[in-house]
Amino acid sequence: MPFLYKLTELGNITFDQLPSRILTRREWEVLQLLADGHNNKSISVRLFVSESTVKNHLSSIMRKLKVNDRTAAVIKALRNNWVS
Repeated sequence: MPFLYKLTELGNITFDQLPSRILTRREWEVLQLLADGHNNKSISVRLFVSESTVKNHLSSIMRKLKVNDRTAAVIKALRNNWVS
């Protein structure tokens, strides 16, 4: 049985504490799972979406955060305390 991801909080951070205008709720979830070390397949299983959807979310996250890769997205999120 796959892990059911909590949609109300990301680690110790609630969605209410995140800058909502930057990313969508789902993009925050993907970013947190990415920061937790999950790969695209693992994220897709946890969020019940296809790997293509995860890739699309990651592309959108990187564009919105103005970074070139997933590592830079996680570093920016960690530095801003957006993920735990």
